[in-house]
Amino acid sequence: MEIGEGLEGLKPPVVIPPITEYLVMELPKAVVNSLEGNVSLHLMWEPTDFDRERAPLAFKRAKSWGHLLCQDERVLRQLAAQLGVKRVMIHGKGLPKQHVDLCGEPLRRARTMCNNAAMPPEGNDV
Repeated sequence: MEIGEGLEGLKPPVVIPPITEYLVMELPKAVVNSLEGNVSLHLMWEPTDFDRERAPLAFKRAKSWGHLLCQDERVLRQLAAQLGVKRVMIHGKGLPKQHVDLCGEPLRRARTMCNNAAMPPEGNDV
């Protein structure tokens, strides 16, 4: 067997691009950044009652949420799993706002990976 033989079906490893943090009103910038091939973390400090009503229990308890935006589904899935998201659900699949929702510990971990965190993660919630 020669080097590389039998590896035709293997996908190359996923490379996680830099993560840039964006505040609530900066969603358009976060989308543009993800369209440029990067990962954006869009923070939502106080989700609305409408958002909370439809949300899973973990999100209902959280003070803040975030959207992890990335156009590469493989990167998005792997990064979300690395952050500790137990059930990776991609919202807006194939659209510019394609994202995974974060709260709690996965959101804190994502913020520590940002190259420009707006505020340090604090307390029991972000």
